[in-house]
Amino acid sequence: MYVVLGANGRAGGEVARALITGGEAVRVVLRCKEQGEKWTALGAEVAVASMEDASAMADALTGARAALLLNPPPVSGDPYQRTEEIGAALADAARRAGLPKAVVLSSIGAQHASGTGVIATLNRFEALLDGVAPATAFLRSGYFVETWSEVAQAVLSQSILPTFIEPSQKIPMVSTIDVGRAAARRAARGMDGQADRGTGRTGRLERRRRGIGLRGSSRPAGNGCACCAGGACRAACRGRRAG
Repeated sequence: MYVVLGANGRAGGEVARALITGGEAVRVVLRCKEQGEKWTALGAEVAVASMEDASAMADALTGARAALLLNPPPVSGDPYQRTEEIGAALADAARRAGLPKAVVLSSIGAQHASGTGVIATLNRFEALLDGVAPATAFLRSGYFVETWSEVAQAVLSQSILPTFIEPSQKIPMVSTIDVGRAAARRAARGMDGQADRGTGRTGRLERRRRGIGLRGSSRPAGNGCACCAGGACRAACRGRRAG
């Protein structure tokens, strides 16, 4: 059984779909039971829990071979305080459940503690979850290509591309479909993706091929504004003429 958080989001949904397509048993963790109908139809088990509720999350993670953990993009309030709450709760839950393997969705730029805008929350999120399972991997994705769909109407109707990104700046981009497949592969096959590859080599291949960075750790459990640089960025604040 593989547990997936954030299944109704872009990346979490692609992870769940990739695992289900691969014939794996999947449990998605949602806030509301009503949100789970489409996943039940696909054959997934649905658990209802809030990420801030360590006890409920521990129950949802119990019996899992691996889990996708993530910090949802902030929509209101203090994103740093929310990261502390969610990160601490998930770390507690994973340890209570004896989770053997964790794949944690992160972003490029998360290696920096500051100077990256809201992505700095993922630096802290990684620190809170480091070592929560005997095998833990942090999947640092590039900017989600699908995010551009949120501003497509402005491009079509006004010839304006609302974005934080400077027009001349080149950044790694990746489809959430590829992120989902990469996360599912590591959850189901191991942190190195394939039995005959080391994590370092696999990580380098993924960075070159997909724009995804991977930092993995294997240890006993318990040890241990560039804000648009990754998929966590949402709202646009400045308009740029397209073309």
